[in-house]
Amino acid sequence: PLVMCVGPAPVAGVRRIVVCTPPDGAARIAAAADLLGVADVWAIGGPQAIGWLAYVERVDKIVGPGNDYVNEAKLEVSRDVPIDLPGGPSEVVVLGDGDPKLIELELAAQREHGHDAVCRAVDTLEEAEAIAPEHLVLLGDAEAYADRVRNAGTVFVGPWSPVAAGDYATGGNHVLPTNGWARSVGGLGLETFLKPVTVQRLTKEGLERIAPTVEALAAAEGLPAHAEAVRRRT
Repeated sequence: PLVMCVGPAPVAGVRRIVVCTPPDGAARIAAAADLLGVADVWAIGGPQAIGWLAYVERVDKIVGPGNDYVNEAKLEVSRDVPIDLPGGPSEVVVLGDGDPKLIELELAAQREHGHDAVCRAVDTLEEAEAIAPEHLVLLGDAEAYADRVRNAGTVFVGPWSPVAAGDYATGGNHVLPTNGWARSVGGLGLETFLKPVTVQRLTKEGLERIAPTVEALAAAEGLPAHAEAVRRRT
């Protein structure tokens, strides 16, 4: 997750990056962060890390996956600090009539993430879409559904596309929505660190053209100062 969280940020123009990681293995994470140009690394894990980022470091956004406790902490602080999405516990749904051994391997791989991982094989695309899983694997006849999937964090198609390949090497970001959030949001990416700022500049003639519309709508909403702000200029 470190590379997938940190990688897009500087490309998007983020100037300050703070990393929190559980103490166990923190030295390795710090070394990897250094290779990515990040020096601000704290050996803090769990909900405590979320609180540290939100109220001590006072970052502008918190991203990254975690367990149920981390997700609850992210949702709790989201009233004060924007978050990417609740990511975790891990989920995989397998659909299709592929090799039973491959199906079992995909389910077993996700179980390695913990006892609360969601690992299911389903019979129809409708069942898969209702779950809106983090990972959806399509095998056999179900491979034809790839272009029809709307609710999944990421889709792996065919017998040569294990989820583990996406974990480590395909290049797709693997910080993905769980708990049904794939119905409304996608995975972490460059756009996670971007925000639009609109700039509006009107000419005198342009304002005069739209003034009747503005004044009529302002009157309908009972906002006379809105109408007057336009009327005084035209």
